[in-house]
Amino acid sequence: MEQQAFDQWAIFEELDDLITRDNALDVAFEFYPTNRAFAEALSGTTDTKSRAYKAAMRNVERWRRGRQPRASTLDKIAALLRREEGAWEIALDQANYAGFEIDVDGEITVSEDTRERSIHTSLNLNDLSKIARIRAFGENQRQEIGMVVMRAYGIAVDAIAIASDAEITGEAHRG
Repeated sequence: MEQQAFDQWAIFEELDDLITRDNALDVAFEFYPTNRAFAEALSGTTDTKSRAYKAAMRNVERWRRGRQPRASTLDKIAALLRREEGAWEIALDQANYAGFEIDVDGEITVSEDTRERSIHTSLNLNDLSKIARIRAFGENQRQEIGMVVMRAYGIAVDAIAIASDAEITGEAHRG
């Protein structure tokens, strides 16, 4: 099993570019079980008689036969997949992630209890998927990621604050 060490928030920054034009089509084919589902997502409509749907269906059929989409289309597919909850798990699996071991040392506030804490926990693929979505769409990323880490540690919290100078280190595990 390959391990890669990280420090500070770099452990999560690796997830930012998990779905790119390079792997978008592979992730999409695995995420959308049918050509119809993929075409509906691409076209934004379930109206099978619309021009947008028909064009998307023709494209999906071409791509399944081996034709490569344009780079701009791959970017559009990647953006579409980043909004889909389950797509992150597929991308993580395809990237061969087994999980992360993470340590957080520093001032952490949990439910108004602020103190120096040292936390060691493992993040599974589900946790990593949540973190990837937070990195892509979260507004208060540090707090939201902190809540995922604390839940993985075994503490259910409604609010958490991790000091900006807290040291966050870890190792990515790839199978």
